[in-house]
Amino acid sequence: MTHEASLLRSNPHLLITRTRSKCEAFCSTLEQAGLQVSAIPIQQTRATLSQEEMNLHLKGLASWDGLLLTSAASVRFFLQPLLQMLDTYDASERSAVLAWLSSHLFCVGQATAQACEALGFSPSLIPEKQDALGLIAALQQRGSQQGKRYLFPCSTEARPTLSQGLEALGATVFRLHVYTVVSMSLPESVRALLLAGDIDMVAVNSPSQFAALCAAMEMAPSTWRASLRWAAIGPTTAEALRQAGLEPWLVSPKPSMQAFAEAIREALYPQTFSNQKENP
Repeated sequence: MTHEASLLRSNPHLLITRTRSKCEAFCSTLEQAGLQVSAIPIQQTRATLSQEEMNLHLKGLASWDGLLLTSAASVRFFLQPLLQMLDTYDASERSAVLAWLSSHLFCVGQATAQACEALGFSPSLIPEKQDALGLIAALQQRGSQQGKRYLFPCSTEARPTLSQGLEALGATVFRLHVYTVVSMSLPESVRALLLAGDIDMVAVNSPSQFAALCAAMEMAPSTWRASLRWAAIGPTTAEALRQAGLEPWLVSPKPSMQAFAEAIREALYPQTFSNQKENP
């Protein structure tokens, strides 16, 4: 769902609730199109597993039928430290773990897959529909899930959709909480810009980010300025906005930062990019 770009100022101001270093390409794409972009983190992630707990799960890794990865953070807080711990193992043990990982990584989407690839692993599965339901369907297409056992490293706030869906098919899913998300305060200058109407759009990357922003603003969603546009990176985030009474202005067609940026850019300047496609 989009509105006419003419309703916005010539250089609209967009707020994204992430650290700039984690969305540099997103920001650059939109700034080159003429937007002013403020990247302000509203959450921070913290590890919750001790080294001893990590080592325990590393030793039992091969007993699982797959590793379910649903965010880059789960790669950062589980797969990355796990690989670092392998340096203390002998060659045969290390080789066995690496062989298992090369064929048992099941990623929910492209962003998570890219985090794995940065560590040298190509996921065995990335569903066409890049969300929890898509991953469930893709695993089901690989064969019966009855009796399957999956390790699911996730945040303490992870939604139950994936685990419950697979369990309904007869699988066992062990939710391993490897990180937690902590809300941060919003700079007073940014809060003032939002209240004054000097920010035109907010790009939201997860339901928890939206909840953290509302908490930081100390405002119920129903009291936000009606003209403020909300862009969601995917259907789960869009549904969180709707449940709060806010209809998303835009939902990214793919849950990746680059696709999100391009969708916003083309929604704001449809004629410009229509011409570019016609006259490459």
